[in-house]
Order: sequence, then C-alpha cells, then structure tokens
Amino acid sequence: MNNQEQSDFWNGEVGQRWVAFADQLDAMLLPFAELVLSAAEISTNDDVLDIGCGAGELSLMAAPLGNSVLGVDISKPLTDIASERAALEDKVQFARADASEISLEKKRSVVISRFGVMFFSDPVGAFENVRRQVRPDGRVVFVCWQSPLNNIWAKAPLEAAMSLFKEMPSQPLPKTPGPFAFSEPSYVTEVLTDAGWKNIEITGWTGDIRLPGEDARETAAFMMEMGLLSKIMKEQELDFGQVQEALVENLSQLSNSDGTVDMQASVWLVKASNL
Repeated sequence: MNNQEQSDFWNGEVGQRWVAFADQLDAMLLPFAELVLSAAEISTNDDVLDIGCGAGELSLMAAPLGNSVLGVDISKPLTDIASERAALEDKVQFARADASEISLEKKRSVVISRFGVMFFSDPVGAFENVRRQVRPDGRVVFVCWQSPLNNIWAKAPLEAAMSLFKEMPSQPLPKTPGPFAFSEPSYVTEVLTDAGWKNIEITGWTGDIRLPGEDARETAAFMMEMGLLSKIMKEQELDFGQVQEALVENLSQLSNSDGTVDMQASVWLVKASNL
C-alpha cells in the first residue's frame, strides 16, 4: 500500500473496528506502551510527538511525564476517539496527520511510537521528515513487531483455521508496509541510518501477552474481527461458524485455568538520537 491507500484503509471499516476494540487493544498492548515509556525517559521539560497514536493510550500515558504531547495518526476515527479520551487532559492534543509529511512549528524533544511506524510507503523519507520535527538533541523510541514466526498471537489463529482456507494466504513480507515491515533489525538500522538518525540501538523483547476475552469463545471472536484472519475470512468468504469453532477448540487447549488466553509476542525496541 502507498500512503494514500493506507489512509483509505485506516479511515474506513478497519479504523472503525479499531475504535470498537480500542479498550481491549490497549489492555493487550499495555506492556509495549510501558516498554516505550521506560526507554524514552521522558522528563518534565520534554515535548513529545507520538506517531501512529491510534486511540491515544500511549500519548495519555506520556502526558504526566512530559511538558506536552502531540499524538498524530492518519485515521480520523481513531484521532476522534483519542480527542474524546483527552477531553480533561490539557497537556495532550491529537491531530489527524501523516507523520511522513507533517511540519511542526514547535519542534519536539522526544518521538515515541507503539507500532505506528511500520506502514510508510517510503520509510526513509518518512523518518527524515520525522527527524526534521525534532530538536537537535532529540531522540526517537519505538516498538515494532518481530517476525510473525516469533509472534504466536498472530500466527495461532491462522494455523487453527488453515484447514478451512480455500487457498493459502501469502506470508507478510519484511520491508513491505504493514505490521511486520520492520521484522528484520538490519533493515530498521538501514532505514534510520539513511534518514540521518544516529546512535541506533535495537534490543529484543519476548514475553506473553493477555489476549482480549474472558474465555476461549470471546478470544476467538476478537481474533475473527482483528488482524489477518478477518481479512482472509472476507476475501475467501469462509463460513463464520466453522472458523469460530476451529478457533475455540484450539484456544481451549491453550487457555489458563480461568479461561483467559496468554500467547507469546516478540518485538524490537528501537532507540536513536538526532545528534
């Protein structure tokens, strides 16, 4: 997808679906918001830019730490709900904007992102533009997904429903705009270096995350609405009930004693500076 296609994608049905599941997604992705904020070391004098802010959770968590926070996203449905969430928080603002093109009068000292930087059609150009929005002593900190092979939460629903597929879907490709574009750390280093960033550090994080849902059936419903499985179901016109039962059976075998489901997730934590 180019940036216009990404905009159309996130401002349509997908954006509305992310709004509907905003609370569940924020709970699921909380460990990564905490990871970013811990690494960013935001101080009370810092003005923060949050790229791909979504429904605003990371921005709102950063607000008490810094001087001001601006969250930007190309999805109007998501920035609308983010603004509603921030109605009583005067240190946070949200704007529908493309980070690859944005031009800020007030330059920022810290750029943060929780899975919001992997969708640029021209990642080098985008990160060059982001760097232009940063003060000379500024820095960027973000998390991005490692390979789908290292993210059981992403591949498990596909494996559970695979026998029902009418044709095998193509694997998400690294270096291609999408959730797993930055799965190769060497590529991330290359992009940031070409964009002029310095002192690049990339470290891995692997752990279990709690998927939305109080039992296997609720978790299956979430998986069928969000992610690649939802796209495949629509494209191949799969039977909803059959996919649901396959998922429930699979998840029931993986459930905790209370019915909830934890699965492995793996990300890269990336840090770089403008000096």
